[in-house]
Amino acid sequence: LETGTGRGMLPRALPYLDAASAAPRPPLRKLAVRQYGALLNSTPDASGVPAVATCDAALARLLRALKDPDTGVASDAESGLVRWAASDAAHAQRILSAAVAATGGVAGA
Repeated sequence: LETGTGRGMLPRALPYLDAASAAPRPPLRKLAVRQYGALLNSTPDASGVPAVATCDAALARLLRALKDPDTGVASDAESGLVRWAASDAAHAQRILSAAVAATGGVAGA
């Protein structure tokens, strides 16, 4: 999934990543989180703009992974989010908005 072809396949891998992220074994959850980060950080559509639905899906899953009991999984989720936020201020705002929405409108909950 490190090649252009592999990255192009990532959006279709969401159901498999979802299964891995729900696995009882942390290495599988960690793999899923890393790939969600890759989706968030490099999912262009035909125009070169990240596909909104794919970004939204990856963002929601990374935010959920921040609460993973395995610190390695949570840390990888944080790394993916930080990398995306650092690439554009609008991305940072999107993360904050999604986090507030996920907590029912209460920041830091």
